[in-house]
Amino acid sequence: MDSYPLKYGIIKLNMETILSDRKNHVKLTFRKINENTYQYIRNIGETEVEKTLIMSSNEIGIYPTTPNVTYPEYSEYIYIKFSKEVVVEGNGEVDFFVKAPVGIVLALKNNEVFDGFTLNEKHALYGSLVKGVLTRYFTSKIYFSKPNDLSFSEAAVKVKVINASDEVAKVSRIVFPITGIPVYYGSNGYEAFYTNVAMKIVNHEIAEVTVLDEEPLVNLRKSPIKIGSLKKSFIMEWGI
Repeated sequence: MDSYPLKYGIIKLNMETILSDRKNHVKLTFRKINENTYQYIRNIGETEVEKTLIMSSNEIGIYPTTPNVTYPEYSEYIYIKFSKEVVVEGNGEVDFFVKAPVGIVLALKNNEVFDGFTLNEKHALYGSLVKGVLTRYFTSKIYFSKPNDLSFSEAAVKVKVINASDEVAKVSRIVFPITGIPVYYGSNGYEAFYTNVAMKIVNHEIAEVTVLDEEPLVNLRKSPIKIGSLKKSFIMEWGI
């Protein structure tokens, strides 16, 4: 039996391979049954999922993706509530990082996904009951450099806030679309990152949010798995 920490990237399987993340109580077990068959067991807390894998290779891929890998109809947006309000002067701008929930997928060769899960299932409504959007909800501190304490259930997002108004803006949240957007992971396999996001403040209640095609850092690896068709923008009209 070989036991390793859970990480992103290509994993070579042995007769019995266990990947675990103790912080989130995740354990993935692979047992070789014969030349082309593995038993796969996923344990998260008290929940267990078991599958039989028929595969010609002894390698699988583990990649970060957007959390709409589960309940996609309820998870087209991420709503991040800041732990402290950010005050931006009129016509001012600022860059910072926040944490966000991330999805995890496992794939066979040719990136054929055989399992996917998230470790954050909180949802919240942004906006009114009639016109609002259901989001994947998360709270985060503000970081002015890359957060060094990312767990396997989290990804970092670099946010550029641009106050296009002449008045001071008080920002306590951001909502952005996640379907089809790029997700990256570090070369060490232990950190995940979303593509950069811009938030243009129109007034004290409205902001235009745009998903940028920009990597937050250099030397990142792009996840090959995207969930859904790309949405690049969202109007926050129910408060910032």
